Amino acid sequence: DGAFWNSFLKAIKPGSRNRVVLFASYGNPSGRPLVNVSSMFIPDKERVGLWPVDHGDNIAPAGLLLMQDEFADMVQRRHPRRRFKKDFLDYVYHVTAGHTGAVFDLLEVVLAHKSYRQLRLTKEEYSLETFQSQFPIWELWACLNGTCLFRSGLPTTDELRDEPDTARIFHAVLSNCYVTKKLMDSPADELAFDRCFKSGWLHATRDQEEDRYVFATSLHRWYIGYYLGEKLSDPTSIKDKTLYDFVIQVVQRFSSHQLSSPRNVGASHTQRPPEAQFQDEFYRCSREYSKGSIVSFPEFGGVGRFYISHKKWGIELLGDGHGLEGHSTHFTSLGPYAKMGLADHIILDFRKSQPWKAHPNIPNLYHVVFHDDYKRAYIQFGSTLEKIEEFNLLN
Repeated sequence: DGAFWNSFLKAIKPGSRNRVVLFASYGNPSGRPLVNVSSMFIPDKERVGLWPVDHGDNIAPAGLLLMQDEFADMVQRRHPRRRFKKDFLDYVYHVTAGHTGAVFDLLEVVLAHKSYRQLRLTKEEYSLETFQSQFPIWELWACLNGTCLFRSGLPTTDELRDEPDTARIFHAVLSNCYVTKKLMDSPADELAFDRCFKSGWLHATRDQEEDRYVFATSLHRWYIGYYLGEKLSDPTSIKDKTLYDFVIQVVQRFSSHQLSSPRNVGASHTQRPPEAQFQDEFYRCSREYSKGSIVSFPEFGGVGRFYISHKKWGIELLGDGHGLEGHSTHFTSLGPYAKMGLADHIILDFRKSQPWKAHPNIPNLYHVVFHDDYKRAYIQFGSTLEKIEEFNLLN
């Protein structure tokens, strides 16, 4: 509306009593390019993005993602009679980061699934263990793929398959947790990056005066990683005969600099704990080594989980033996991975100090012990604590 723009909006200047809330996105319903429009300048302090940002002005930071108390209130109002255990709701909040559309669709998908419906007869609460053991990952993605709120912030599977430049940008974000404009090496990369951002598939955060572009939530990242690693990867990319050989090749590619440097993620500059840094580095190196053939599940409770569908290999990462006994049962016939039909599995326990207790009842456990400021590492059998490999890490 030209009159509204010229007579009202343009008249707003510093000190004006008029206030405007602008809901903006890069979506353009007509599909036609926008021409002959005035550029808009909005100061950083007046922008509200997904994550709350403290501008040091004594005003409480605001963001579009739900805080944990807001998330709990939304679940109670939306599903007052539903039975969810706290560990499951904590998981939902963790993987969605309070993204309203993701929360809404994920809970609706769970409520419609047989794993939840079967509990109605017993009146038990729906737990994280039930979700992980009775809701196969491929079913979850098939269900979420048919939703509208969560799915609207992601490319279609056709776009992932038919646009290799776009897929390459996503591979970079998956490997490094973010990308920057400086990492674009060609005009094709720049065009693909621009499309990812303007389509709302990636979101900008500010870190040390640098704009970083990330997925909105772990669930969005997980979805893209699943389809790129499960559906679109080369089944012949991994030449290793055994899972152990594969993980040794991956760990030998770890960067001592990456492990020894504090790592912040997102606009809130949240520092990643050591076990999460090990998982990030394993994912980065395994994606590079396998040419994107590995799928990551959202890290939760200090545990990282990975899957290579072409080999039917399962990998679980722990830090300093955290929850070792409990996690060793995940690969049993009653564990959450039973329905995946794994041909082999391994548990890697990343540590900065030598373990003192052997675990003869966990035959697939290996300790990865770092020393000399992450410049060297050695591998020990979990069942006997025998040292079997030692090597230098990359700088």
